[in-house]
Amino acid sequence: MKKKVFIILTLISVMLFVTPFQRFSVAQTIPGYVGVSEGDRYEWEIKMSKTTLDKLIDEMEGVKDDFKDALGSYGNLNSSEFLKEILLNFTSPFLPDGWQSMNITELTEGSINTMIEYINTTWDLDIGDWKAMNLTTFSEEIIDALNATDFTLIDVINEVVNATQTEFPELGRMLPLNWNTLTIRELMGWQMDNFMNNLLKDATGDTFEIPGGWNSLNTSGFLAGMFPGLDTNFIDFIAYLVNFTASFGSEGDREIFSDIFFELNMSTMLDMAVWQINQSAAEANFTLDLTQTNMMALFNYSLMMINSEDAANMTLIPENWATLNLSSLVEEVLFNVNESGIFPGILDTNMSEFIELIKFGINQSMNNSTYSMMTGGELINNATLMAIYEFNATEPGQMLYNLSMSNFSAPIPWYELSINNLIDELWNIMIEQYNGLFLGQESELAMLTAGIKIRFDITNITTMTIPPGVDATWVNFTFSVDPGLGEFQESSWIMGEGIYLIDPTDLETLYPAPMKALAFQAYRSMLLFIGKTYDKSKVTFSDMTMDMPDPLPDVILDIAWDANGVLDHASMKYGSDTIISVQDTTSQDGGEIPGYDLILFIGISLSSILGLIYVLRRKRIISSK
Repeated sequence: MKKKVFIILTLISVMLFVTPFQRFSVAQTIPGYVGVSEGDRYEWEIKMSKTTLDKLIDEMEGVKDDFKDALGSYGNLNSSEFLKEILLNFTSPFLPDGWQSMNITELTEGSINTMIEYINTTWDLDIGDWKAMNLTTFSEEIIDALNATDFTLIDVINEVVNATQTEFPELGRMLPLNWNTLTIRELMGWQMDNFMNNLLKDATGDTFEIPGGWNSLNTSGFLAGMFPGLDTNFIDFIAYLVNFTASFGSEGDREIFSDIFFELNMSTMLDMAVWQINQSAAEANFTLDLTQTNMMALFNYSLMMINSEDAANMTLIPENWATLNLSSLVEEVLFNVNESGIFPGILDTNMSEFIELIKFGINQSMNNSTYSMMTGGELINNATLMAIYEFNATEPGQMLYNLSMSNFSAPIPWYELSINNLIDELWNIMIEQYNGLFLGQESELAMLTAGIKIRFDITNITTMTIPPGVDATWVNFTFSVDPGLGEFQESSWIMGEGIYLIDPTDLETLYPAPMKALAFQAYRSMLLFIGKTYDKSKVTFSDMTMDMPDPLPDVILDIAWDANGVLDHASMKYGSDTIISVQDTTSQDGGEIPGYDLILFIGISLSSILGLIYVLRRKRIISSK
């Protein structure tokens, strides 16, 4: 008997001891979709891994260093010198020896001579004493030598396109053979399916590409098709959540956003883009309707603009240019130039005299100009330096305005730094800003990396109707946080008005799109709580894996709720390394939580990782060259 009494007393003692640590429920009438009760306590730990972020930063620094190595000796030049070298790379075949010390007219004559020699050598032509030829004879010799006698101007353009395709076969044709019969809209569509898609696949190692049937896809379907493993529902959910939480000027703005993102397919959006171009052109007094005009009509319009109305009866380009072979076209253009009076007797002028006319025109136009006294070297130095100065002359507060003075540790302007030093300075600014985000007692990211714990003690549950007329349950609670100090302290809830659980049936009647319904619930509860009767199988991104090109690890999103609709965990990983996690945890005691929407934070983190992955992918391209 004594043994039985002792056992009973022991059990009673254990029950009394454990009760304060249990979640408990008070008898109350609450809707069936609500999985929480008055008196319940819920806690989560939110943690971000700075180690993983540092790993990404280190990999980005490797990309930066590889890029500097790929620059070679160019990295030792400043911005204007770098621009000059790029310009010289394109023009060097046409520059005569000693061009740096020539004046402008000497440089003009020398460049013409060098260009003709370049054409002769490159295409193995034998034009003969071309300087003694008049313009007509010279043009015919060039055309004959290139076997372009029967070519129209359109044929010449197609030949250039074919040559480009031969040189860069991985990119294919830049234009279709029938490009001149297509509208701007049709040409843009062809480019998406062909040249732009080839360019994208080449740049990403065949990892990302424009999806087939893109015309009929909406924005989320298009993005999901481009990025393997990216779930359409996830994109929709993030977009709907942004739509619910972002500040718009009016409800009309929200409707426009929703239509463009969710309803309109890419074909319609391309039509809208062309329409916008057409509107801008019309405001600039462009008379063609670009939504209907084909490329031939647009090309013709551009050529006809050469026939200036400012000169009396001057028609340089014949209206039937498209049907003329190149020989006839050049002959008519030269005849029209001769008749215009701009260069009297030009058809009888040999090429040597023609060059002298060009030099005379340059001298006349630059009379009393500082440029007339410059040598070729001074001219190109001045041109590139002025371009850099113009690039720097942005308004105060803009990115490049006195950038070195406001941000750099270097005592000289950014455009006088070598390219390598400029890259390092920009990198140092980014690293300084990155590290600064984790410094100080008020740093929210520092708190997240240490691990923040949050606690909800449910105090009251009230059913009501909330805008826009949906049945909901208002969950009142006291909110406490532990910012990593081992002690919970009561704080104000960051969402202000509390948490609402919404009847999933009512919610999906109002918002038939499942992800829109989920986004509205997230807007009201940050998805820490959802209705326990919500069909969680609709959250197809709960275990989403983004496939990344080898050898990069995949990006993995994982989120789950328990049977009561309470968040069990959410995380994003870069391979096996966790970037951010939210985990249901046991009770402890603590401070103040920063204003982060947990699910939205995860969504934005994924977008950031995709950007970084693309940069890392470029690393392989750089190192392979």
